[in-house]
Amino acid sequence: MGGRYPDGTSPTAAALAEALTELHKCFQSSTIAALSKRFGLSGASLSHYFNARRLPPAETLISMYEGAVQDLAKRGVLTMPFTLDYLLALRTAAKLGLCPNCHRALVGAPPLSVGDHEMDRRNDVSTDEDRHNVMNVPSPPPGLDEVLSYIESGRLQDASSVLWATASEVTAEEVAGAVSFFMHAGHPEAADVLLRGARGRGARDRLTIIRELLGLGLADAALVLLEG
Repeated sequence: MGGRYPDGTSPTAAALAEALTELHKCFQSSTIAALSKRFGLSGASLSHYFNARRLPPAETLISMYEGAVQDLAKRGVLTMPFTLDYLLALRTAAKLGLCPNCHRALVGAPPLSVGDHEMDRRNDVSTDEDRHNVMNVPSPPPGLDEVLSYIESGRLQDASSVLWATASEVTAEEVAGAVSFFMHAGHPEAADVLLRGARGRGARDRLTIIRELLGLGLADAALVLLEG
């Protein structure tokens, strides 16, 4: 399973398939039939994921990772070959077309064997899928006018305190909306505080924020959540 990928497979997509192959080894019952039944996927879909023909949904990666953790724990193994954050970050990097070196610099993960080819693309590469009309920006949470007032009056510490609290108190969609709001308002430093505050949220919330930001064409902002 894995190791041979279709022509044109990007290095990061191949790296994700390699990671899934490692994850596959963690399952107690690892046949395609067993995994298909367990995770509600077709055998064909699993084959596509393991062989880099298609990127799996993030929700599928989360379910598979959690299942692998459970299976290893039953055998008394408490360590995983990589973190869930790493797996999700790798999927995001593959979707954006980032090179593996860019991805490793972002998540601090050990290198994976992905072949001899590197994609020479910048971090700010955007695709048609990632471009988004500004009219579709999600509504930010209420109270951000207070933050703008603080920023304009030079009360940056007060602004940061409100933003940091906001990052953990509102919904994931509202965090993305607030980030977009400040980016378009010309205050990227405020957006950065929100993103760094949102790092403390759970994996599912961070994934939602990343997905929203990618949909808004804010790939650089999404990558902040993959740091550290």
